[in-house]
Amino acid sequence: MHLYNASALFTIETIGNFPLNINFQSILIPQELNGTGIYLMFLDQLLVYCGIAEKEQAIVRFEKQLSTISLRGVNVSFNEIGKTVIQKSFLLPIYSSALQQNEWGFETSIKRINFAEKNWQSFRDFDNKTLERFVFIWMPSNKNLNEQKIEILKKLKPLCNR
Repeated sequence: MHLYNASALFTIETIGNFPLNINFQSILIPQELNGTGIYLMFLDQLLVYCGIAEKEQAIVRFEKQLSTISLRGVNVSFNEIGKTVIQKSFLLPIYSSALQQNEWGFETSIKRINFAEKNWQSFRDFDNKTLERFVFIWMPSNKNLNEQKIEILKKLKPLCNR
């Protein structure tokens, strides 16, 4: 098992138009992240997400989670359900033009939108201090990844998994 603070793995670059204007650039890819495994993502010691990396490098999966869970990544996209959720939240004026920004990309979900809404005070001005609040635990494995993930989801109930 390996623990990584997001600020040791990524820098943030602000590009484009707010709010989908943060590019999470990987700066360090530890060798162990090149294999398959399960990861947990925390914000302030709160379990936010559990995922597996087998077809993509773990660092790519981490970037997707940071982008969609913070609702600030340049590649975030919204499906029709996500657009409806935004339209019913206080985020609508902030995201009205962004809803059409990316037709394809890292698709967010209802749970992620709700999480971003609850944490908007932190995510609105996403900076290095915000990035430091995210931690990843990487557990290399190549056995029964889906079964392991299902077990973790049942026991720990991460906030942003579907």
